[in-house]
Amino acid sequence: MRRACDNGRVVTCYASLPSEPPTSSLLEALTSAGARVLLPIVQPERSLHWAWFSAQNVLLPAGMGIPEPVGEVVARDAEGLLALEPAILLIPALAVDQGGARLGQGGGYFDTLLSRLPPATDGGPLIVALVGVDECLALGAIPTEPHDREVDRWVCG
Repeated sequence: MRRACDNGRVVTCYASLPSEPPTSSLLEALTSAGARVLLPIVQPERSLHWAWFSAQNVLLPAGMGIPEPVGEVVARDAEGLLALEPAILLIPALAVDQGGARLGQGGGYFDTLLSRLPPATDGGPLIVALVGVDECLALGAIPTEPHDREVDRWVCG
């Protein structure tokens, strides 16, 4: 993870909801380590735009109650995000199983994004799910469909 932050590399994260593992300290640690951090801004039709995070940023609850940065949008959708060459995408999950199957909140925003990104083995970013300590499940515990994409790694805590 530390290598992903070297030399101002781009990392995406999110401002957590109360029901999710807290990300405020993680956001501070990423920026302190030198990462350039992007946060999502929810758009209609399961789309995400992206804005830079800094410790001085104002984060305000948006339409879905998700804290979002107030500032200039620097990337729109997956194509715009890929142009910024993110090394890692840190994404929320309600649960993840040992095979990398991810259970999201049900809105499909991150699922839509992931479906449009190349895998890390083909030059895409490493996809890392952040889940609570009791949310790492046995292999096969999360049912998947053909369009679902597994995460590359997960952090439980």
